[in-house]
Amino acid sequence: MSIRTQRCVTPNFPELLLLDATYKLDDMRVLLYVLVVVDGNGESVVIALWITGNEEWATISALMEIFIKYNDPANIKCVMADKDMTDRDVI
Repeated sequence: MSIRTQRCVTPNFPELLLLDATYKLDDMRVLLYVLVVVDGNGESVVIALWITGNEEWATISALMEIFIKYNDPANIKCVMADKDMTDRDVI
């Protein structure tokens, strides 16, 4: 999804942001992060996909800063992530 489309979708689905990653997606062992927003009706939209080589704090922080640069996080009421402390520390 392009950044322009992402900016149009995010204000319509601001209540809940879900963040999770799949590990060892391919032979290169990259991680695929998926950001999904859910509105009050329970409808969801994938708003971002991040492919990273690691899950270090600096990497996830830089990706979140890019997300915030193009989206207004003020309307997000709740963020749900897995038990990985790196994600939670960044958020």
